Amino acid sequence: MNKPFSDPGTVYPMSAESVNFKNGMIVTADDLGTAMMYPVSLMQTVNRAVFGCGVVCGFELKPDPELCGKTAPCDPCAKEGSDGSTLAYPNFIVQIGKGTALDCAGLPIEICKPQRFDLAPETCGCDTEGGTVCILVRRVSAPEAPRGDCCDPAGAVPACSRQRDHVEIRAFTGDKLPDHVCMREPDQPSDDDCSDQRASLCDCLKSCGDCDCCGEGWVLLGCVELCAGGIKVESLADNRPYQLRQ
Repeated sequence: MNKPFSDPGTVYPMSAESVNFKNGMIVTADDLGTAMMYPVSLMQTVNRAVFGCGVVCGFELKPDPELCGKTAPCDPCAKEGSDGSTLAYPNFIVQIGKGTALDCAGLPIEICKPQRFDLAPETCGCDTEGGTVCILVRRVSAPEAPRGDCCDPAGAVPACSRQRDHVEIRAFTGDKLPDHVCMREPDQPSDDDCSDQRASLCDCLKSCGDCDCCGEGWVLLGCVELCAGGIKVESLADNRPYQLRQ
């Protein structure tokens, strides 16, 4: 009979932790929470190692449907006779389609129906400065979520037993993205892997336990170009802004 080279073998713990329930055991909220999170932690491990993070499908960026395809000159203050070939959708609202993504922790992010998102800058009219604006999402947990019987007739703060995760959508300028944003790998890898944000993120995804380099867990959906007249039409073409998605 063949025997292993080393006997006994060396055993190491993995990151997932389960609960060994027994008859008569006093079960605490912590025990139930750990038992509930055990299959979730296994899913996270597989998602992080196999799929990484970023957009899985959906999240198409489109102009505001209320415009009905209407366009206008990108520079509303241009003099007559000037070149008006650059067109814009005449507001700063973009529609984000429904979709699914994975964050750096391996947890899903989903938007279940199209959302209208306002990218309007602080200034308006002729003083509006153009530039690149990127749309990011992340998963957030609500500290409390209402349900039908979650109320206290005495007016005290109820102890809700249900809560629902939420998605935060936020816009950043193209040159001021948060650290460690999940996005598609660059087409041309950096000569210096240490300077490649994606490389450092990949190293973290292969580690066990908490991922310290996930930052705030943002996932990039895409970027659009703004001008004084609104959102540039060309920046919502079929090949943009999806070139930056995973």
